[in-house]
Amino acid sequence: MGSPDETAADILESFRFAARSELDTFGFNRLCVYRGTPLVARVCGARNPRRRARLAQSGSKCSDIDPTTLPSALVNRLRAKGYGLLFLHRLLKRPIRTWNLLRTFGRT
Repeated sequence: MGSPDETAADILESFRFAARSELDTFGFNRLCVYRGTPLVARVCGARNPRRRARLAQSGSKCSDIDPTTLPSALVNRLRAKGYGLLFLHRLLKRPIRTWNLLRTFGRT
């Protein structure tokens, strides 16, 4: 999540897709941009030393260095909302399976 050109509707559609699938577990993470990867040139631009300097850390989220991506706060809110909707869907559609999965997670 949080890649360039991604919209809020795209993020929520990812959660809807996961809800329709038969997966038992799932994970949604933020996109991190690392130095030396092809995404750096796309996000930072070929000649933007200021943005490139912000990548001095081992990895940065796109929203921290690219002003055209969705803001971090919005991506975090959408992710929390998506997880809530996904969990609610799982609980309503497959209550026994979800309960057993939660019990398993609680034991570990």
